[in-house]
Amino acid sequence: MASSFVLLGMTEPITGGSGLPLRYSVQELDIWMVFVAHLVLTSTLLGAGLICWDCGRVPARLFAVMLAVLLVALPVAADFYPLPAWEDSSRWISLLAGLTAGCLAGTILAASEKVLAGKSSRTVVVSLAIVGMTLGWQLAAALLVLVIGTYLPLQLAVGRTRPLPILLVVAAATMPLIAHWGWWWKFIS
Repeated sequence: MASSFVLLGMTEPITGGSGLPLRYSVQELDIWMVFVAHLVLTSTLLGAGLICWDCGRVPARLFAVMLAVLLVALPVAADFYPLPAWEDSSRWISLLAGLTAGCLAGTILAASEKVLAGKSSRTVVVSLAIVGMTLGWQLAAALLVLVIGTYLPLQLAVGRTRPLPILLVVAAATMPLIAHWGWWWKFIS
């Protein structure tokens, strides 16, 4: 977790968002709000993934901190989304588009996990909804593609004896997407 905090620090506030599609000034409040939101998101996803790995039930309050961060960050940070839903859309529209894409991606991942591992939970949908609300619809869609491309071979290799929780793969895939967001966006567009 500490290394992910350092990686995010280097690609976001310290370098003015060098890893993001939108450049910020280090003195801007927006980059610090984005940074805190990304730290809380990665911590939440890792926590949920590890709880699933231990075959535990992920408590809803784990996601409450991320929702609180979003409720504070969105009204304060004018440029909270480095990549809005579409050109000149408000951050609230970006939030709703991200929520919708995240729920759809989460539903697809939960169904994939059910087919491949024999079980799944609603936590996958909630996690991807939080990802979509925090990162936007573009990264929720990219995360869906990356996780399916990674999870399928991993789960087939592991088999059903000890199913690999898809949330663990989601947590691991989110960090490189955030850290190299600008590069991914240039690659896609």
